[in-house]
Amino acid sequence: MPCTLCLKDFTIAAASRAFLSTVICVTLIGSAHCLVSHAIFKGSIFGVWFPRIPKWIAQLHDLYNLELVVREVVPEDDGIDILAGLPSLVHLWLVIKQDPEETVVIPSTSNTAVAFPALKHLKFCCPKQLLALEAGALPRLQNLELRLTVAGWEEVIKWLEPAGIEHLPAGLKRIFLYCNRNLADKATLSTLKSVFHMHHPDVDLWLPSTN
Repeated sequence: MPCTLCLKDFTIAAASRAFLSTVICVTLIGSAHCLVSHAIFKGSIFGVWFPRIPKWIAQLHDLYNLELVVREVVPEDDGIDILAGLPSLVHLWLVIKQDPEETVVIPSTSNTAVAFPALKHLKFCCPKQLLALEAGALPRLQNLELRLTVAGWEEVIKWLEPAGIEHLPAGLKRIFLYCNRNLADKATLSTLKSVFHMHHPDVDLWLPSTN
């Protein structure tokens, strides 16, 4: 009887930046006569850019930790929905290298089910502040890290309310904000805290500051 092989980990690595649409290599844990299942628990992709979010990731139902760099995210590609439908994903680090043409929307549902049902830690890196949250999105999120390469904190402050920060879950504990390596002065820090604490009074806000 053949057994089922679990992929405990897989790593994709490259010495230089490249665009990929398929897996280069996988590290298999198990014996050669076993059949491969979709039980991959951790995915790490280093020094490699995918053109868009790969569709094959949707098959990794047991994936709990994913670090992914893509050139772009486009609505017609359903890339965010692919990630939102992963039932076991707890940690997600998503880097988008190219300015999005449209707002990247974090949905509340994916194929009629709850989107990102297990996600607790989200790290999102994007050139522009084009991210929005639907009501009910990220129901289990505890830590949110946003890295934005925009001109200054003024742009971040203007973006926060339209982004739907009021939709962040009540269980959110920490928010990390980075703005193109800019340090926040005391007034900026106070303004940002006021904006977040209006909706999430107990959240711990951290950002690089001059204080």
